[in-house]
Amino acid sequence: IPDRIEGSYDFDRDGTPNYLDLDADGDGQPDQEEGTGDADGDGFPNYLDPDRHLYLPMISR
Repeated sequence: IPDRIEGSYDFDRDGTPNYLDLDADGDGQPDQEEGTGDADGDGFPNYLDPDRHLYLPMISR
């Protein structure tokens, strides 16, 4: 599936589709840094760290 189709959602509702958004979840941390680092140095990568909190706004129907 091409990114333009797969990533066309806008989870943080900032008007930029996720595939173009540098911070797709709107938590203030760029996606490029978010999934690869270990911000608190505890040995867990950020994307697996149970201590990292993710903010996702409520989505109403």
